Amino acid sequence: MKRAVAAPSPRLSLLRCGAAHGGAALFGTALFGTALLGTALGGATLGACAGPRSGEAPRSAGGVNLGGAGREGVRGTEHAKAAQSSGTALERYFPLVARNVYQYDVEGGDGASGTMTVRAGRSDATHGELHVPSGVRSFEYREDRVVVATASGVSATVLALPIAVGSEWRGEHGRVVVRAVELSVELPAGSQAGCIETLESRGGDVPIAIATTYCPGVGMVRLEATSGERTERITLRSYGPPVELGPDGLSVTREREE
Repeated sequence: MKRAVAAPSPRLSLLRCGAAHGGAALFGTALFGTALLGTALGGATLGACAGPRSGEAPRSAGGVNLGGAGREGVRGTEHAKAAQSSGTALERYFPLVARNVYQYDVEGGDGASGTMTVRAGRSDATHGELHVPSGVRSFEYREDRVVVATASGVSATVLALPIAVGSEWRGEHGRVVVRAVELSVELPAGSQAGCIETLESRGGDVPIAIATTYCPGVGMVRLEATSGERTERITLRSYGPPVELGPDGLSVTREREE
């Protein structure tokens, strides 16, 4: 069996990154982790981060320049996706393509900034995961919804049918409502159409509102978490299979036998 190998790269927790660049990060609770974005992302720390790199091209988890290959990278994995497709309608908005790498720009509410790297995995047609340095978030495709495993052992709904403005369900952190459909968005990763946006909200002593945008064939492209006067967001910069620069300067995937 062959496995793609990406060059190793140093990683910092998002919380440490926030402190290094002028403040504590709120990321950690939505889909991936737990802290404001931590709460919005589902865990404690959310991936690789670094300071702003003005003018630098996007890079993969292995420190590789992905350039504009994001969408082409997804096309290049169509065979793998078909082999492990759940056949459910919602996989269109939340695809988990094994080995795909997603890099997000991170903006903190206190001026902190950096990047976050997430890697997708797939165990079978109906189960997959998102890997972050703090751990793994496990997801399941069901006929009418996508659910995520929580720390309490209870599954929470990420997306549910029907996808129509006003549809709602109970999410991991509060009530979720579909706020918009057929959105067109401009991202560092490129233009996307046919996207949807959800809003998850929770009241109480620590209220939070989490706006998330999902695009067909890509997945989560933008997330904005707000609590009080503080807002943090992540935006997709690049996505696709892991690559590295070969000796001839071309982007290639190196494989090795196991």
